[in-house]
Amino acid sequence: MKIKKILSTSILLFAVIMMICLATSCSLLDEYVTSEWQTVVEPTCTTFGIQKRVSVLGMVEYGKIDTVDHTLVTDAAVDATCTTAGKTEGSHCSACGAVITAQTETSKLSHAFAEWEVVTASTCTSFGLQKRSCACGMVEYATTDALGHDVVIDKAIAATCTTDGKTEGSHCSACGVVLAVQSVIAPTGHKCDDMAILEEAVCNRDGIKRFSCSNTDCTYYYEESYSLDELSGDEIFDAAKEYTCVLQTFNRFGVMIGASTGFVISADGMIVVNNFLLDNAFSANVILGEECFEVIEVLAYSDLSGIAVVKINATDLPCAKICMDGSVNAEDVYTIGYLDGENYSISRGVISNADIELYGVNYIQHDADMSLGYAGGPLINRYGEVIGVNMGYVMDNDAYINISTCAFEIYELDYTSPISMEEYGNITYTPAEQLNNWVVNNYNGTGPDTVAYVLQGDTFYYALGYNSANEYSYAEGYWVFESIYQLYVQIIFDNSNGTYQYYATFTDGVFQNEVYGYIEAENYTASTVLEYDTYYGKYWTESELMTVYSEAVYDTLEWFSYCLDTYFVDLTLETFGFTSLSYDRDEEALDKLNSFIMTYGALEPLMGAYALSGGVQMGADLMTFNITYLPDTGDTVVSVHYSLANGSVYSAYLTLNPGEDGNRFDFMYSTYDESGLSIQNTAWGYLDAATLTPMSQLTCYVFDGMNEYQDALLVDYTSLLNYMMGLLNNSVMPSVDPALTAKDLGFLFYFG
Repeated sequence: MKIKKILSTSILLFAVIMMICLATSCSLLDEYVTSEWQTVVEPTCTTFGIQKRVSVLGMVEYGKIDTVDHTLVTDAAVDATCTTAGKTEGSHCSACGAVITAQTETSKLSHAFAEWEVVTASTCTSFGLQKRSCACGMVEYATTDALGHDVVIDKAIAATCTTDGKTEGSHCSACGVVLAVQSVIAPTGHKCDDMAILEEAVCNRDGIKRFSCSNTDCTYYYEESYSLDELSGDEIFDAAKEYTCVLQTFNRFGVMIGASTGFVISADGMIVVNNFLLDNAFSANVILGEECFEVIEVLAYSDLSGIAVVKINATDLPCAKICMDGSVNAEDVYTIGYLDGENYSISRGVISNADIELYGVNYIQHDADMSLGYAGGPLINRYGEVIGVNMGYVMDNDAYINISTCAFEIYELDYTSPISMEEYGNITYTPAEQLNNWVVNNYNGTGPDTVAYVLQGDTFYYALGYNSANEYSYAEGYWVFESIYQLYVQIIFDNSNGTYQYYATFTDGVFQNEVYGYIEAENYTASTVLEYDTYYGKYWTESELMTVYSEAVYDTLEWFSYCLDTYFVDLTLETFGFTSLSYDRDEEALDKLNSFIMTYGALEPLMGAYALSGGVQMGADLMTFNITYLPDTGDTVVSVHYSLANGSVYSAYLTLNPGEDGNRFDFMYSTYDESGLSIQNTAWGYLDAATLTPMSQLTCYVFDGMNEYQDALLVDYTSLLNYMMGLLNNSVMPSVDPALTAKDLGFLFYFG
């Protein structure tokens, strides 16, 4: 240290001297330099150096040597570790040691731990220990949470009829600890509440029921026999009304042909009806309860069994229970039918023959009601089963028997070719077949054959019937004259070629005449005199009788025409080939009659009326007939007064100038005793001349008097009215004009 100090002082002194010399002798020295500069003091990186040169004069010149550059040495960066700090890169002078760029310290690094290693594993109930290490040797420890139980459900085991069961439980799958204990369930025992019918019980055979245990996987069962419960009539009726329906059929014009009964046999809309009830129908409806369904198909039908099955679009319908095992003799049965157009009816009867076979079809004979409305309905046994389909009557040994087709015949039908109602309606029927179908479908069970319609009076009747033996329909008329002579005519409609056989008889109860022949419809007119093929008897003049027969045939055909117009849409006389058979009312008939009365009748000055009168003594009774013309009103009044020996008087008046309401009638019934009038009854109303027959049920607008005798008196009034019309027709009209009859006045049903 002391040496350095002395050196520094000398150098400083030398420097001062040199500066003085330089200031005074630089120029002089420059001129006389004799040597090179010589370094006296080497320069450093922090101090300048000194040099000298000597002139020739011996003058010493000193000069300054600039400092030298530092000798740069890089101080390398030092990486930080997780235990020591680091340094940034720096530099210093290797000569003087001066720091050129200072190194800064960097922070220690975080430990670089490896993955955790399990020291002690966690369990369901205790924590675990794990560690991780750094390369520096640092070790870090941490705990892990307890795992918790791995719950496994121990499923419940249902108790069976004979073995224990268990409730649901649970345990830990890892440690095996029971978490929820399963309890034992005692055996349930058998529960035989599942019942199946192995064999259906029917009316004449027990069935078998199997009661099976409803517990899972239990195969235990037991069987019992059973029989059907007998039902009361009310129970059968109430049940049957649920599945019994009404079939309405319509022709191609949409006009209803008729209504009958049917019943449901499947929940999806299969309906059993009579085959013949569908005849000539182009559409049909089924009314079940308060709903109306359109018939969409005829699934199957048979002319032999008389059964048809139709289909409607419906679901979940109540169905009849069908008995396939038939029936037994002397069994009670019930028929259900749709009779009055509004309500169902039930009738009870007994089976008289449970096994009738006709043409390969099985039938049941019984005596339950088989009126028209029952056709197509079910025949039901006392257990509520349907055992038959109601058909109607058949002739057996000149007696009618009720039959129903056995129910199992429903399933003997051919269901492979269903057709629509329109297709069914287009099945070809000849006019004769259509007529046969209608008559058979509308029989009322009277007469020698199947008779559909009868117009019957005391001295005449008309009928439309069906001869089942020969399968033809016929129209017939019958008249009684003078209470002795009987005239009968029958016309047979058995083909469609326009030729029809007629048969006629005339008898007085002792002698009889018979004739039959054929009518050529195309050429037949009201004036045609019939020819015959066979004529029996010679008791009356042949020409006279043939004239009578001709009139009777014409009259019957005229009534037949009326019947067709009334009950048919598709059938007319023209359908059967009669092109000229028509009766035109004489529009001037009433004028002719009035003129006749004014010409030949007596004038009553007080009333200004003209009247024709006649009287007939009938034993102790007296009948007075009058026909009066009233010029003031233009009315013609026919009247009859029938006085009985017992003091009773019947009076009937008919005005022949019909207004909007028809011909007016007035009646009076009176009785007299010694003191005079004791009882009187009056009634009046209107009638349509075209429909007046001896069977007409007159409707009175007013009925005063003995109401308790109203029905009986109306019968008497109707008879008197018809008697009066007979007198007009037979006594008065021929006097007016031989061509005029009561028919010209609109009264169609008076044979003359």
